[in-house]
Amino acid sequence: MWISTFENIVKMMVDRELGERYHEKNNAIGDVLFEVDNLASKGGFQNVSFKVKQGEILGVAGLMGAGRTEVMETIFDYRKKQSGSVNFSKINLTKKGKCSTCKRLHSL
Repeated sequence: MWISTFENIVKMMVDRELGERYHEKNNAIGDVLFEVDNLASKGGFQNVSFKVKQGEILGVAGLMGAGRTEVMETIFDYRKKQSGSVNFSKINLTKKGKCSTCKRLHSL
């Protein structure tokens, strides 16, 4: 009799045993690398603030229509911001002009 366990299902899917699924990482969390402070877009969203430290990963999630795209477009200068700032490595990227945020991040 075959017992369906998580391990057996994985073995059937990939035709081998996987053993350890995730390798433990001890990434050191560093200083703030990317910061959005009180970002707002007229008619869209307001008071968006977060900090990402070196070694962290940021995910943006929400339901359709919640404003994820609008926030990201504003951060990367595709949409005009009403207020707030975007800083990378303590450099204010919001004063540089259209799409300069993308160019500056790409060059780093």
